Amino acid sequence: MLMKAFSVLVVTKEEEQTQRVLLFVACALFKIYFKLDTKTLCYNVLNVIDPPSGTSPGTETHPPSTLATFWFFKARLCFSREDFDEAEALFEKAFAICINTAARNKREILVYLIVLRLMHGKVPQERLLHRYCLAEKYLPLVASFKEGNIALFNKTLAQEREWHIEKETYLALVVHVKNIVYRNFFKTVYSLCLESGVCEEGRLDIPLLEKALLWMKQETEAEDIECIAANLIYQEYMNGYISHEKKIIVLSKKNPFPSISH
Repeated sequence: MLMKAFSVLVVTKEEEQTQRVLLFVACALFKIYFKLDTKTLCYNVLNVIDPPSGTSPGTETHPPSTLATFWFFKARLCFSREDFDEAEALFEKAFAICINTAARNKREILVYLIVLRLMHGKVPQERLLHRYCLAEKYLPLVASFKEGNIALFNKTLAQEREWHIEKETYLALVVHVKNIVYRNFFKTVYSLCLESGVCEEGRLDIPLLEKALLWMKQETEAEDIECIAANLIYQEYMNGYISHEKKIIVLSKKNPFPSISH
């Protein structure tokens, strides 16, 4: 019925009133498609109301609640295909236009926005997490992120695995955010080693990283640590190179761990 109504509305979509109803129906279809796990069907609707070469629905024509819903689902689609910059921009727009009394909707937006911000090295304020009842889900994760505590990160993610899978944030956390936790772990170990005189400036011994991980009950082979380090260097989270023969990571003395915030 909704799809039939949508098809009828498309014919007369040039009228302002029709455009408003059309977007409302489109949002209802998005909800159904996501609920049924058939979100690829959203693109059929999206191509009509928001064509690549056309004009996106704007605040002049549509009510804030409808726009917030539209931007939220469009952001979810971007998030699914790893278009993270576009997803973040859309989630931010949806959060900004969403009225304060719609706390549940704002909470749902933050579920994704927090993950996207972590990917840029930005952590949410604790009061924000408490305000939107996300402290239980994200506070330990944020703590592990800031400390570079890979053991706490893995433990927290394992505890909330089903929830993150349901929200479709699990893969982004494992593939992208975890790399930054490792980056922060390497940085912490390097700083402590420099302070204690255990290592020289610009040098991080792989056996030291191996021992640190073992102490955290995260037994990791030297070869795996080298792979993690190579990945961090490739992603420009760490400046340096790996000496396999000497079992060390040679770090830039000027800027070994560049800022990842942008």
